[in-house]
Amino acid sequence: EMYDYLICDNLVVLAYIQEQIEKEKYIHKIPLTCTGYCRRFVRKNCLYGPVFKHWRRQFRNYHNYMKGLQITTVAEYDQLKRTFQGGFTHAAMSWSNLIVRNLTHIDFTSSYPFVLLSEQFPMSTAREIDASKITKEQFENYLRNYCCLFDAKFHNLRPKFEFENYISVYKCWQRVGVIENNGKVYSADLIGTTITETDLKIINAVYDFDRVEVSNMKIYEKGYLPIEVIKSIIKLYKDKTTLKGVPDKENEYLVSKGLLNSVYGMMVTDIIRDEIIYKDGEWSEEKADAQHDLDKYNKSRRRFLFYPWGVWCTAYARRNLFYGIVECAGDYIYADTDSIFFTNGKAHKEFIDRYNALCEKKLRRMCEHYGLDYESELVPKTIKGVPKPIGVWDYEPDIDRFKTLGAKRYMTEINGELSITVSGVNKKYAVPWLVEKVGIDGAFDAFEEGLIVPEDATGKLTHYYIDKAYEGEIVDYKGKPYHYYTPSGVYLEKTSYSFDISMEYIQFLKGVFYTK
Repeated sequence: EMYDYLICDNLVVLAYIQEQIEKEKYIHKIPLTCTGYCRRFVRKNCLYGPVFKHWRRQFRNYHNYMKGLQITTVAEYDQLKRTFQGGFTHAAMSWSNLIVRNLTHIDFTSSYPFVLLSEQFPMSTAREIDASKITKEQFENYLRNYCCLFDAKFHNLRPKFEFENYISVYKCWQRVGVIENNGKVYSADLIGTTITETDLKIINAVYDFDRVEVSNMKIYEKGYLPIEVIKSIIKLYKDKTTLKGVPDKENEYLVSKGLLNSVYGMMVTDIIRDEIIYKDGEWSEEKADAQHDLDKYNKSRRRFLFYPWGVWCTAYARRNLFYGIVECAGDYIYADTDSIFFTNGKAHKEFIDRYNALCEKKLRRMCEHYGLDYESELVPKTIKGVPKPIGVWDYEPDIDRFKTLGAKRYMTEINGELSITVSGVNKKYAVPWLVEKVGIDGAFDAFEEGLIVPEDATGKLTHYYIDKAYEGEIVDYKGKPYHYYTPSGVYLEKTSYSFDISMEYIQFLKGVFYTK
């Protein structure tokens, strides 16, 4: 069985490489990563696409456009990296470790692509603002009319919204008297963090604080992404929607879906990266020349992206998610990047309808700006003829029972079928083991701190890296001796998984329930 696995594993890779060689004509044209395919697709549309009659004119115009979008200092790049964070994933403190019944589950349709189409992003080189010399009214004017980036110190931070906390502890470069809620700041005497104007809107909605000190402030002109990027995203979304479920189009569907999901990722690829060098049999690491790499990025004639676009993309998406969290309030149970689980679903239907109407309004505004037709471009139909607008809240199947132990750890039951979502555990192995051991009813009680899933039921492998050379004699399955020598290797071994909850989080939850 092991030999069959090894042979098939290599044959699959070889077949894929051959398929790509036939498709790309030359092996050197095959991108190294999945994101590379997306980067090539969008770059071609931006620099060589059919917006103008001649590609040289388009290349010149787009390159000149990108000259006005530069990150001028390493300090600015470092500040952007401090600001950047991904999706918001968390459990409501009041419902953690409890069994909840009859949940509604909604998620966004292509959250990041929608934001890239509908929102306005930094479309200029940054301008420095001395925050110590502006009035509160001037500051608020900047927040309304520009994309703003700044360091902020919040004094006596405390929750005004008791159901969820927004600020990530690891994103705070200064922390005094912090009470932590499973990785989020519940309250603090003082925190220092780097944020955008969109983050500040969320913070104002869910926290109170005595005062905030703003420094190191930069502002960017606001605008829609270039039409070449917009059209690339629309093309990928239309393909993903119209090809899904179409016979003999499975491969094209998966390609368009993968490319669509990579659009945001390629925007936040690191500009400054240390180099790993292999020379004369030795590995070494060479520190990047930060200013050199940044200058190269700014001057590149083939550059078609701007790092801040990705920073604001996730910020807008988190804001959209928090619209739903704040609306659900006490009914809110759990959120993960682009989805929310909550009870009392009918009470929030009007909000969902209003939000979906707002999505259409935003997209129509963008289409009007660029002279695009909303109905034909942004409401593609599935194979069954169902319109699939981008960005709206979509209903997933209702959940009969739900339990979460914190971020990325939850269990659901839908129509008698059990499922778990736990980082590090494969549900295809773990769920049958748990059901066989305690049954579906007992599974929710067993799903708690201290549960240990054995190595045969996790589907998880631990990697052991062997840097030492080994050699010796071995006899193969036919009895033939063989001398082996290997300078290094990786050993994979099945491993168990323990549901441990940090004592800090346990103490926090005890405090929440004690004060109720």
